[in-house]
Amino acid sequence: NFAPKISSTNTYSESSSITVDLPSSISTKNNKIKYETINQLKVSGGQDTYGETITNPNEDLFYIKRKNNTTQVKCIDESNEILVQREIEMRNRILHESLNFVHEKGWTMEAIHAGIKKCNQPDTAEGLFYNGYDLVDYFMRDSNTKMTNYMNELAKKDHIEGTRLLIEGLKYRLNLVIPYADVWEQALAQKGLPLNAKRAWKSLLDLANQAWLSIGDTSTDMKWYTKRISIATIYRSAEIYMLQDKSPNKIESMNFIERHLGDFETMGTVRSSVSQSLSDTAQVASGLFTVVRTMTTRHK
Repeated sequence: NFAPKISSTNTYSESSSITVDLPSSISTKNNKIKYETINQLKVSGGQDTYGETITNPNEDLFYIKRKNNTTQVKCIDESNEILVQREIEMRNRILHESLNFVHEKGWTMEAIHAGIKKCNQPDTAEGLFYNGYDLVDYFMRDSNTKMTNYMNELAKKDHIEGTRLLIEGLKYRLNLVIPYADVWEQALAQKGLPLNAKRAWKSLLDLANQAWLSIGDTSTDMKWYTKRISIATIYRSAEIYMLQDKSPNKIESMNFIERHLGDFETMGTVRSSVSQSLSDTAQVASGLFTVVRTMTTRHK
């Protein structure tokens, strides 16, 4: 509440005539109205009257505020949402185009710059991105979505379910990485950097969660965590295994997934599969960790 300033000693009551021509939509009997111009303020109903301010669309000189302008706030929120959505769409479009430059420039800001130019966007669009890992993160999230859609399609059309559906889904997911096998070591190394670790773990655990949900697993007990961590470990091991796989179309990497997910009936076999997968990839992982340490040192 506030007491409006009166620029004149005159007080105007409801019976008084207001010197300003008011639009017909404004009632001077039921609403107490205040208007303020550069030179004067006139209040109906007396100096100590407090009323809701309403817009006068016919007078540009008036500075008018609505007391509780929820409509305006809602419009602002909706406008902000539209702007944010457009920004997200533009960001994803640039990252999608940037994937075409990964083989040449790696998972770097250079590749993203090339994507910006490809989309005919100004250099200031660089402000939409944090670092080169944005490109890896986009690829991971996009691939997770594609895997989920693929598994849902298999379940619906081919009636594949259970462990077989899980295996086919993860093999499909790994197959999306194969075109980038020659530069995937760099992507894995970036995931190991401290500044990227949180996003890297999130995308990997999202992969595992989406895979389990796609085969109808909705358990909420402690096995929920064990299952997802197990799938995440086996899949990541398969990616590392792929780095040294020289077989045609990376068939040995596909067999790797087949072997370690072939029997998932009990938690005992889950632990066994995880243990074996880690053993199979220990040598490759050692080389990968060396790359991670090197990149971390350079980053510092």
